[in-house]
Amino acid sequence: MSERAGIPLAAYKRFVRSYNRFVTMFQCWSERQELAVTKLGLFSAMDEIIVHCSSMKRHLVSLGADVEKVKIIHYSIDQVYYSPPRKTDPPDG
Repeated sequence: MSERAGIPLAAYKRFVRSYNRFVTMFQCWSERQELAVTKLGLFSAMDEIIVHCSSMKRHLVSLGADVEKVKIIHYSIDQVYYSPPRKTDPPDG
């Protein structure tokens, strides 16, 4: 679930007993969402949290998410791996 569905479902799971695993993904974070998650203690209702970058992981951990629950799944292109080859001089011959 993305945060638009994940936050309300985490709130539901937080207050209603459920044995189903719950994984959510945060990709577009707002101050309002941050307030809802932290004030209602919703990190405890999330079994896994998926983010797309290490800075988002650090931010969620600083807000109280368990570091072991937050997983990074890189979404964009790796600019180091997919870079053009360096120009080299042709071999002498």
